[in-house]
Amino acid sequence: MSLEKDGYAVLRNKVSVSLVDPVRKTLESVIETLGNPQLLILTDSVWELIESLPKPADTFVPSGDITVFYRSKDKDHVGFQGFHRDMPNANESSFLDGDVPGSYVAWVPLNSATLHGSSCLQVYPKDKWYYLPGHHFDPPKGDAPVTIEAEPGDVVYIGHKVLHSGTPCVGHPRMTLAVVFVDVRIPKLVPRFCTNCREERTLLMAALGLYYRRSLKWSESDLRLFYQILLSQEGRKKALFDPVFWAKSMEEGRCLMQD
Repeated sequence: MSLEKDGYAVLRNKVSVSLVDPVRKTLESVIETLGNPQLLILTDSVWELIESLPKPADTFVPSGDITVFYRSKDKDHVGFQGFHRDMPNANESSFLDGDVPGSYVAWVPLNSATLHGSSCLQVYPKDKWYYLPGHHFDPPKGDAPVTIEAEPGDVVYIGHKVLHSGTPCVGHPRMTLAVVFVDVRIPKLVPRFCTNCREERTLLMAALGLYYRRSLKWSESDLRLFYQILLSQEGRKKALFDPVFWAKSMEEGRCLMQD
């Protein structure tokens, strides 16, 4: 299997478990004490792990789109449900010569991810909608997905147009780090921000909190914390993110904090 041929690839034992274990232990502590897996982004161990991830080419860089998944039998702390494509509106111009996706997710299991022991990935390799824009989320009729079980140290690449989903959790919680990489040779995919300093990490964490809050139904106190972080970083925020989106978020935040 390969990114070019199938739209996904599984790399076994490509990351040192010594880099994975500290991230997993920290995530377990964060879930137990604070309940918000995205706070993991503030820790140095996550960025050391991200820097160690293999890339299909030197022209790929992390986009700043990072998600920490924690799925247990009774709760999904991110809220993605069902099969979906990460960039459904992208077309054939988002691919490089040789059918290499211009964007992909590096799916990094922090603990054992199996079908019957916890939760794992399922994907549909290239289908008829692979190169076409549009929200085509229904699995192909009559076709079974490919089940991908993985262990710490493995990395699964998922192209931006591959239909994929996580299976329900049936055992121990599944913990995963998902990092989006983009190719700098495709200008429209070039990242709009980086995460080289702690302030920007904090802002990224706050942005993810706002993005996921609707599906997670976070408490008002959690929302207030994120809005306070945003409000205190107003100048940097305008330079790093979409000003229209953040203008709306700021106004919503001010209304919430005045209640």
